[in-house]
Amino acid sequence: MKISQNISWLLLIAAIGITAVACEKDMDEYAPERPIGGYAASSEIGSENLVAHWAFENGVNDSVGNISGTAKSVTYAGGRKGQGLKGSADGYVVYDAPPAKAVALQSFTVAFWMNAPQPDKAAGVFALTNDKDFWGSLDVYMEPYKLAGAPNPDTLFMKVH
Repeated sequence: MKISQNISWLLLIAAIGITAVACEKDMDEYAPERPIGGYAASSEIGSENLVAHWAFENGVNDSVGNISGTAKSVTYAGGRKGQGLKGSADGYVVYDAPPAKAVALQSFTVAFWMNAPQPDKAAGVFALTNDKDFWGSLDVYMEPYKLAGAPNPDTLFMKVH
């Protein structure tokens, strides 16, 4: 009787385990986007307070505040959705002076997604300049991460000044 009960439990656990494994989706599989909270694009969130939005879809200009940029040594690479700016060791984008609405901000939020290889040395990601001080209002750099003297290709330091 006890052996029969143990076999029943083992069969039940095996069936649940097989079902769980069979339902697993590939984590690299891309599912079509679903609106999150009713928003289909990041530019829709808080749109009444948004002062700039750079999608980097075949261009570097801002789609909200009409801030134009000039790119040097940049290309565009395909991503999971649309394209993204692909920089280089000597690549950068310089933007015109921001509109008064942006200059008057007392606080702001910056959000971005980036896929970058491990740098050999410190590399700038972006800076919001402040012409009244040596450092910009915001400078973001990435630096290589080394473990026991060897570069770790999956990790890097992000530094904000």
